[in-house]
Amino acid sequence: MKKLFALVLSFCLCLTMCPKVFADENENIIKNGNFINGTEPWYINKKDNTNGVVEVTNEGAQFKVTQTNGNSWELGLHQGQLVLEDGSKYILSFEAKVDSDIEKPLRVVVENQDPNWEKNLEEYVNLSNEFQKFTFEFTKKVGSKNQLAFSTGFDENLHHTFTFKNVSLIPAPVQKNDHYLLDEQNGTAGVLTGTEENVKVEVTKVNQQFWDLSLKKRNILQVAHVEYVLQISDGFASCSIQPLAYQEDPVR
Repeated sequence: MKKLFALVLSFCLCLTMCPKVFADENENIIKNGNFINGTEPWYINKKDNTNGVVEVTNEGAQFKVTQTNGNSWELGLHQGQLVLEDGSKYILSFEAKVDSDIEKPLRVVVENQDPNWEKNLEEYVNLSNEFQKFTFEFTKKVGSKNQLAFSTGFDENLHHTFTFKNVSLIPAPVQKNDHYLLDEQNGTAGVLTGTEENVKVEVTKVNQQFWDLSLKKRNILQVAHVEYVLQISDGFASCSIQPLAYQEDPVR
């Protein structure tokens, strides 16, 4: 019987270049990001004397601000129940515009969906009357269930219509070389190159937690009930896993 396990090594080496594996479009965590199925499961978040209406046209979801109270976060177009993995990187992208010759503000948030409203991402952008594409990368740090919020409750947005389309939230690209992958967490970064037999990592950004940047090798097969030894030499330049050899007892 064979079983699968992952070997994780955190270390620093030199290197050159390597291909990346990009997240598949089918991995979009946002549901109905193109609004081809109406507005579900999007909803209007409105609190304390704010209001708005949303409808889907051939341009996307049009959200009209009809009443504001000056607090941007108390009115917006939201999608909740987003399940994100702790420490993992994600890329949020969307296109948006507003029906005004003067730029209008939009608050973009991915936050913990509970009374603390802790933020994984918070950005402010200015929209024009032409579609612009925005892309943000962030690391998920808080919350078991998150929500995406396009907050429009600024007073200057009153009676203006915001249009959104092509909303996407996907796992960030992972650098991969055959069975090796480079796990970059919490702001760390590196470059993975080489071959399966001579894999290399150039560390470009670190933090105070050495385990946040790791080279991982998967699909290592072991035989059940056999002891193995991990052999490392030349400062991680050579690494192997071999069955542990036992000396046979002499015949008496």
